[in-house]
Amino acid sequence: MKTYSNVSRKTVREDRIAICPIFGCESIKRVKPLKFRFLGFGKYPKCRKHRIPLVYVDERIGDFVDAALACFFDKAGLPPNDLLEYVKSQVPDEITSFVEGWVYCITVGRGAPIVSRYMDTISNTYLKQLTKKQIKAIKRGGTSKPNLVNKAIKSGMDEITFQYTRVLKHLRAHSEVLTDRQKLQALSKNLQNYLKEWQKNTLENNKIIKSPENRQEMALEEIKNNYDQILNIGTCRCLIGLDPESKEIKKAKLTAFDRFSAYYEFYTERLATKFTKLDIEKICSENKSVIKVLKSKDSSKELNYYDIKASTSSCKLEAIKDYLKSINWQVISKNWTIQVKGQGSITLNPYKSCSNQNPLYKHKKWLEWIYLNEDLNLSDRTITKICGLKNHKSIRYWRNKFNIQTKEESGFYFNPDGYIDLYMPKTYKHPELNPFGKKRIQRREHIVKMENHLMISSTSRELDLHPYLIGDDNGMYYIKTGCIVHHINYRKRDNYIDNLWLYASNSEHNNTNINPCLSGLIKLGQILFSQSNNKYILNSNFDYRNLESEQIKEIIKPVEFF
Repeated sequence: MKTYSNVSRKTVREDRIAICPIFGCESIKRVKPLKFRFLGFGKYPKCRKHRIPLVYVDERIGDFVDAALACFFDKAGLPPNDLLEYVKSQVPDEITSFVEGWVYCITVGRGAPIVSRYMDTISNTYLKQLTKKQIKAIKRGGTSKPNLVNKAIKSGMDEITFQYTRVLKHLRAHSEVLTDRQKLQALSKNLQNYLKEWQKNTLENNKIIKSPENRQEMALEEIKNNYDQILNIGTCRCLIGLDPESKEIKKAKLTAFDRFSAYYEFYTERLATKFTKLDIEKICSENKSVIKVLKSKDSSKELNYYDIKASTSSCKLEAIKDYLKSINWQVISKNWTIQVKGQGSITLNPYKSCSNQNPLYKHKKWLEWIYLNEDLNLSDRTITKICGLKNHKSIRYWRNKFNIQTKEESGFYFNPDGYIDLYMPKTYKHPELNPFGKKRIQRREHIVKMENHLMISSTSRELDLHPYLIGDDNGMYYIKTGCIVHHINYRKRDNYIDNLWLYASNSEHNNTNINPCLSGLIKLGQILFSQSNNKYILNSNFDYRNLESEQIKEIIKPVEFF
């Protein structure tokens, strides 16, 4: 539980502004020092409405913003699985527009306008509590005497400004990075009707709306699930053009600030996880179960849909290969004869798999179509695997030779070292990293996850003073290039924040590595080297009870143990 400074006129040495700790309460008061430290009334200011002690603005406003951002960008706010399954099975053409529209409506559906109005109210009420001299001193700045007298007042105003800017930056990043307005489309009437039915069923089964008093008997995770259902209904209503607040929610008297208060509890208990662009792309790629086949102007027929199952990467590649064989390639190109160095002219068969004997990637029309097709969205590396090549540079060579424009890189890929690499958006401007030419910055996913976690969980002062972070001109913070983000369980793709730890340098990371512990176990004899297998194995006959504590300490001096 976070502790705040006691708001007392006895201890305060200069004017400060305090507010009610209940989110949404507009009670705000200027706290003045007592004359001679004992003369005056209201020595311990309280909220007149809730009758609880006030807290200073600069200590509480950051918690409200943390709760609001955790609510806006929680993974639970992404489209629910039951809705995705319906769209996937009934209206597969609308899967992309549905996901893009849902993500676009998340912030409004979860209460962003209310946060904006509340921050405006706090800012205006804060200024009304100040005298004209104090406002002039804040505007004047510098090191003048009046400015020093009102240092705490200025600090509170700076904190409100910073937190308000923080909210706006996240909302701007959401609109520019996480959503693509060009993909937004109106939903069909059938889908809209289903969304209305889904809302009714969800409201009927929500335990908190039925009886809010039952919340005390529920586990925290169950409470979060019910609140997420309510918030997702708000997003769903926005998606079909309705007010986010339904009548049922208003009758239950569950205000947006009640939800923010609950989310602050979820945030402090680490139950809220921020979603990223990668999560959205994964939803689209996993649930886009059908791919449109090319519809040519020269062909009066529209070819059938073809299922691509993405359960495993190998299955996906085989499905793509089969799909390519079903294309009407004669519409795309009537001439499939090419000149190959050392072989002369050969005729390709586009209805067979690409191979050394059938090098389809050397045909301009074939390579251009497969690379630029928006539904397939294949990279050089994927085309390399489809063609059975070892190096993706071959595909790049032929693209350059045919003057096929390079697509803008996006998404993620698994690098040879076993890590997940992300193509960062253009808004990601690490001061120590520069993109090469037109390419985007590539960053390991676990490093980005740690950066996002530190941005959300740290105050502005903590971010400024953090020795491992570097900031930019836009108020964003990044992990320095020399720092190492370590996987605690040694699984390179397990990038949950609880499995990550930040070290200052590679040398510090090596000093705290598991190798000293393994070395100690080898010295003790718990791990043995098997000459028959040429491997280290566990000694099943080893028993610590045969050794005294002092003997163990003597054998493994450099290793710390409990």
